[in-house]
Amino acid sequence: MQFNMLPVTKDNTVPIKIISPEILIQYHKMGFKVVPLLDNHVPVNEWTPIYDNPNYWNVKDFEDPKICSKFKNVATTFGKTHIRDSEDRELYLQALDLSLSEQNTNIDILIDNIFNLIFLIERYNKILLYDSR
Repeated sequence: MQFNMLPVTKDNTVPIKIISPEILIQYHKMGFKVVPLLDNHVPVNEWTPIYDNPNYWNVKDFEDPKICSKFKNVATTFGKTHIRDSEDRELYLQALDLSLSEQNTNIDILIDNIFNLIFLIERYNKILLYDSR
């Protein structure tokens, strides 16, 4: 991660690390809903408005030194993003976090079943296409 060392303390002598505006703009363009964090990883602001509003940030925000100075570290929140796919559909940031081995086993079985179902559907469609000619 790229940091800028800017003298933003009261006496202008002790530099504080902040994430560069270029990096924040890049994350924004990729669809991340960035949340400014302090050095101890605590959000600077309430993150719910960022979650609720996919257009909370814009590129101009990250060009403002007052806003950029809040980003000692960065996180993202999930939900609808401000970008769309090539067919103009809304895009969402989502995740699945599993920590128990029992859950992992259940998910593995579910994923195997989904892949088997997809294989059967593809195979069935090929048979239908072949029979219809």
